Amino acid sequence: MTSLRRRLILLLVASIVGVVGLATAAVISVRGGGPPPELIMPWVAQQMELVVRLLPSQIPDVLPVQLSDHPAGGRVDRDETAMLNDILRRRGLDVLAVVNDKAGEPGQLASVRLHDNRWAIIEVPHITPPKREWLVLAGWISLIVAGATAVSVYFASVLIRPVEMLEAAVSKIGSDGVLAAVPEVGSAEVKATAHALNQLSSRLKTAMESRMRLVAAAGHDLRTPMTRMRLRAEFLAGNEEREKWLHDLDELDRIADSAIRLVREEVDQDAVE
Repeated sequence: MTSLRRRLILLLVASIVGVVGLATAAVISVRGGGPPPELIMPWVAQQMELVVRLLPSQIPDVLPVQLSDHPAGGRVDRDETAMLNDILRRRGLDVLAVVNDKAGEPGQLASVRLHDNRWAIIEVPHITPPKREWLVLAGWISLIVAGATAVSVYFASVLIRPVEMLEAAVSKIGSDGVLAAVPEVGSAEVKATAHALNQLSSRLKTAMESRMRLVAAAGHDLRTPMTRMRLRAEFLAGNEEREKWLHDLDELDRIADSAIRLVREEVDQDAVE
């Protein structure tokens, strides 16, 4: 990939998608773990305290409590069990509570032993990920890529525009080898490059004009000595020797004419065939 535009687009897309992707992964990791037990267990203890204090009266339907002869099954979470019992003791309740993981599914259940040896089972709040989580995540990443690509293409075009301007100006080199004037606009680097190209063009133009003047002067100055030599050749005694001199002078004359014609064509580009 040698195009500067494509490199810029790829760099911008990779940067934007990388940053947003890392941020998304961080959010998912934090959300996936759910709220910490320090926030959940006080709420569970409050529900258990209401159940213990309401019994043996009827428990309102608003309390999602299930009464059983044994605690909920599943692996016991010792840290959260200790935290829940500590909170209940600080609330003045001398009861035993157990926190178990649900068997075969996410979530937890908290069980508290009542005074009649029954167990009240309360479901611990658990934030589950939305259904088709990976499909939602794929759509989210696709939107990020599409938006990042659009933004990257636009800004890459803006950044490349001065370089394209320089490329277009350099491609318009005339037949005299002189660069067209490049507008000195854009960033500091682009202005410096355009200024250097304009200086180079000025020096090239000066050198070409000096060369043309030298060639024109040489071609013109050759005329006078060649005329004198032609007059002298006419008075030579031998015809063969005179013809050789005249032939060489004609050749020199053609060379001088060619030099002068070259200068005229460089000055007047409309005469170029």
